[in-house]
Amino acid sequence: MIHWRIGTVAKIDKEREQVQFIQVQDEDGATMKAVHYTDVQPLVRVGSKVLINTTAVDLQLGSGGYHFVYMIIDDTLNEKKDGGSKPNHIGHIMKLRYTPQQRSVLTCEEPNSPTHTLFLEDKSLEETPVLIGELHSMLPILCSWLHYKQNQGKTTKHVKICYVMSEGGALPISFSEHVACLKDTGWIDGTVTYGHTYGGDIEAVNKFTALIAAKHILKADIIIVLMGPGIVGTGTKLGHTGIEIGEIANAVSILQGIPIIVPRISFMDHRERHRGISHHLLTTLSTIALKQSQLYLPYNLPQEYTNHIEKQITEFGVQKLHVITWYNHLKFDDIEKSLNLYPFPIKTMGRGLYDDPAFFLAVCCAAQAALEVLMQD
Repeated sequence: MIHWRIGTVAKIDKEREQVQFIQVQDEDGATMKAVHYTDVQPLVRVGSKVLINTTAVDLQLGSGGYHFVYMIIDDTLNEKKDGGSKPNHIGHIMKLRYTPQQRSVLTCEEPNSPTHTLFLEDKSLEETPVLIGELHSMLPILCSWLHYKQNQGKTTKHVKICYVMSEGGALPISFSEHVACLKDTGWIDGTVTYGHTYGGDIEAVNKFTALIAAKHILKADIIIVLMGPGIVGTGTKLGHTGIEIGEIANAVSILQGIPIIVPRISFMDHRERHRGISHHLLTTLSTIALKQSQLYLPYNLPQEYTNHIEKQITEFGVQKLHVITWYNHLKFDDIEKSLNLYPFPIKTMGRGLYDDPAFFLAVCCAAQAALEVLMQD
């Protein structure tokens, strides 16, 4: 079911490419936060009458407290149709297919694309390191560490980093504050959206061609693949969108890349299934990821934590297929310094570095591993 409400735009809080964050006043006088995507609709103004989808907030789900504008009912303030992207008359691949919100995009593979011929060839990832994780909050942590290490002169060249956004969370890449920030700072050099995600610098049909695009169109040295904000979970073994990690890792291996899993580790989550290595990741590595991946884990944790992780790995048989490397040389002070370079505080599940240091340490281990793969070349 879908919950609808009609309201009037009371304030424009902020806007950036393809999205506005606004406040809408409903017919009862209540003010609500809302997101309005301007890739296929004109900009709204104060006084515009809009129809909003309130389902996620009404169900108390993790949408950041935002409603979403479905359509502008009264567009008299936008008679010139300013704002929004011009219709793409070249692309013929539909995203959000067979829904009222479907839109055409020019994907990198289709015949009208200037890169079409690239996908007629047998291209590989050429042993490019690919960082694969399940939470969008890992993105700024990974990029902060990579940027910090480059500033320290630990690499001999600028490392080109590409972000590939999967379908596990938000579908419009414009919703992500982190992506907007990382592009503004130049910490990521390009983005790819595939499947029904949309709005990246490159559009692709599936995860395989998205990875090829990141390598051969955007010329990435390191590829990061994560879902957008909003992982879906049901508290069951397989019923979560984080399961895609295994599918992506398989794709990277098939394309001759180096899959490096970004571990989700926490000892501060109140849910037992997420204590130590999350059950999401343990299940994925033992059941879904059928080809060998690299897993780097922090060893400089309290002994109790390390013992717990070692027990989990053994019980799930993760070591039977995947290569596990323990790191003990990443320093908390360096992680703190790297995060301080980011323009605003980074949190995961509402927790920052001091609230859940094991999480941040584990993510930085994966980022460091990707750099070390490059330095071996």
